[in-house]
Amino acid sequence: TPTEGFLEEAGCPECRREVGEPLFESLEEWMPAVSDNFTCPLCGHEDDINGFIYLQPCAFSNLGFIFNNWGEAGFTQAFLDSFADWLDQPVTVVQVKLPQG
Repeated sequence: TPTEGFLEEAGCPECRREVGEPLFESLEEWMPAVSDNFTCPLCGHEDDINGFIYLQPCAFSNLGFIFNNWGEAGFTQAFLDSFADWLDQPVTVVQVKLPQG
């Protein structure tokens, strides 16, 4: 997972406090499908991991697409809206910068 420039910041939707560090550490449980939920260590609020607040575009899903070296190409908002409607799920575009090497 590319993390260059990613701040790993997240907030609890209930208490509105920063919980990024424990949330991103919990991905070790989320990735193998142990749980889709995260519990705020500060107030005990439990929700689907996508229900938490992210300061940078961030998405967790069982379905993802990777398009390498697209530069400024990208998707129109109309396409994203239509795709989300077809999936009956929200769609998020997350752009990352891969390390040079």
